[in-house]
Amino acid sequence: MNRAASGDQAGTSWLDRLEEMLYSDRLNPVFSRELRRMVKSRTFAITFQLVLLLCWLSYLALVLNTSTGSWYMEQGLTFCSYLFVILALSSCLVIPVVLFALAAEERQESTLEMVVTAGITPEQILSGLLSIGMLQALLYASAILPFIAISYVMQGVDLLALLLTFGLTLFGSLASSVMGMTLGACVRGPTTRAILGGLNVLGSFILFILTASCAQFMLYQFDDLPSIMAGGVCVLAFLAPILAILLGLAINHLRMTDPMIKPYRVLLDENGDVKKFIPRYQNSGYQSALTEEEVIREITNR
Repeated sequence: MNRAASGDQAGTSWLDRLEEMLYSDRLNPVFSRELRRMVKSRTFAITFQLVLLLCWLSYLALVLNTSTGSWYMEQGLTFCSYLFVILALSSCLVIPVVLFALAAEERQESTLEMVVTAGITPEQILSGLLSIGMLQALLYASAILPFIAISYVMQGVDLLALLLTFGLTLFGSLASSVMGMTLGACVRGPTTRAILGGLNVLGSFILFILTASCAQFMLYQFDDLPSIMAGGVCVLAFLAPILAILLGLAINHLRMTDPMIKPYRVLLDENGDVKKFIPRYQNSGYQSALTEEEVIREITNR
């Protein structure tokens, strides 16, 4: 009894430490905030259940359409291709729309001012949003992994092909997530949100088609591995600079500090009142922290 109780206590303490690590702000405050929202989100729950439902329907359709006894050898590759289409659908269509909405909220609901005032940089905001997007992609992939194992048991699918196709799908999710965040960070009002939202959906659909097509090609043409690897290197060399430019554009749009307009960083006390203003830029000529009265005197004398 004591051993069982100690085992339960150890398991509980391990879960408590994991929960404390995930929900604490030591990792990334934006990631912790969005993780709490994701757990309570209906969008994630409905999408996860739809992924499971589509996987089960694909499996049942595969079984019902096969009348011979050798269907394991024949249909394993087909079933696996269906699964990766479902994974690309959830990762390249749903996640960019969610990240677009989250990035647009930071701009339109005046939460960006509070976040920046708390000392969180635009890089931390984007890394937190991107981390929550990739976490959702991994959770969707975890729902599909048991069915992929079934397709591998059916034979006809190479293990290396499965791993490479899985990595390709996650890369497609990463590219679409960066696109969604960048377009969301560029939102300035309802009109731009509607226009950029439509562009986000269109771009996500195009990336879904490309990712699903490349996954099918990699599964069915895996015998030509050197050509596949060469094509993958070319795609990475082409897309990596584009993703870097998009991230830089998103960071630039999330920056609220202008050295000519807002050269000071606000420091609050424990009561939430303004304690002092600290220069943001060392080359602005203000090397020491200034009080509120000194800043007002500086502005008045200009």
